[in-house]
Amino acid sequence: PHLYSVKLPLHFLQPGSNEETLADTSLTITGMLVHASTPLPASVGQAESQNVLWKGSAGIVSVYGAGSGRIKVKSPQPTIVSHSTEPALPSDQVTKSGSTITYGPFSSIPSLLKSGSHSVAPEARVHYLHNSPILTIVEADRKVKISHWKNRLEVEDKLWLRNDGAKLKGHFSRVQHQLNALVQKAKTNTLSNIVMQLPPGVDGAYFIDESGNVSTSQFRPKPPSPSHVDTPPHLLTPLKASILDVRPRYSLLGGWNYTCSIGWYVKLTDGWLKTHETAERRFITHIPFLAAVKDTAIDDATLRIIFPEGSKDISFKVPFAVDVENERSWSFLDTIGKPVLKLHKKRCSERHGGMVTVEY
Repeated sequence: PHLYSVKLPLHFLQPGSNEETLADTSLTITGMLVHASTPLPASVGQAESQNVLWKGSAGIVSVYGAGSGRIKVKSPQPTIVSHSTEPALPSDQVTKSGSTITYGPFSSIPSLLKSGSHSVAPEARVHYLHNSPILTIVEADRKVKISHWKNRLEVEDKLWLRNDGAKLKGHFSRVQHQLNALVQKAKTNTLSNIVMQLPPGVDGAYFIDESGNVSTSQFRPKPPSPSHVDTPPHLLTPLKASILDVRPRYSLLGGWNYTCSIGWYVKLTDGWLKTHETAERRFITHIPFLAAVKDTAIDDATLRIIFPEGSKDISFKVPFAVDVENERSWSFLDTIGKPVLKLHKKRCSERHGGMVTVEY
């Protein structure tokens, strides 16, 4: 099993207090796993439904032990093809209600550290219907350029996309594709569009691929909002965020790939650049770490922040652990080059779309 360390609030337990006499406290820990489910069967016809298999623990493993506990598994759609555990649990410890399967309740759960306790939790297998694309961003390379001269914060994302859904069995039929989209209104694992939330005040949005500009996408900008510059765009409500509906040049069936670049900019004077007067003037700005897409695994994410030439004493804050490198970039009329801060992280999700605060 994986072991996680959680930092509790500073005064979670008051010094000298008796833990047994404290009132009950609820502690919620939220996590996200990537590539936890796989298509089964691995390939389907163009008009067939897609089923997905999830494997996970059907028992509770605790370092501290517990009086009782249960595990609930909820599928995104109510159709569950089958479910089982290995070894099998008693029938009174497995219940199904709609799209939710509950394992337990289990009582007197021993501590993992207890001498002689070597129990292994049963493995659960849930096979369920999932007629939606399984999008993976294999690599996300974000380049951000801060330009005082242009009064811009320019962002460009280069994305390598892959549909990890069940692969296409047989040949592709344009007729069947049109029937699925227009006549039958059938939900399949075909990826037709990606909706991305951008900050308010975004201008100059573009979407290109290796063949050039892709004109089938839609962009719905929102006016600048200085009070939201430090809020991750994917956490804004759709009424406050600029919306970019990205429609690739061709739909992505299971196993298909697509490479594209998305760019936009905001004006620094719209609240994106703040000054801090000390012995030397310092500038502060907030930058989203990556382009967050809902329910999407990001295998490899890189953020490069290009500062104005002559910037020094650069500091930054990131809400999670990253690998850090310092580089230098040259362009027209540069003499000493522009400092570049490179941040890198593997196994990301939409939760890693938090803001990076930089000061220079």
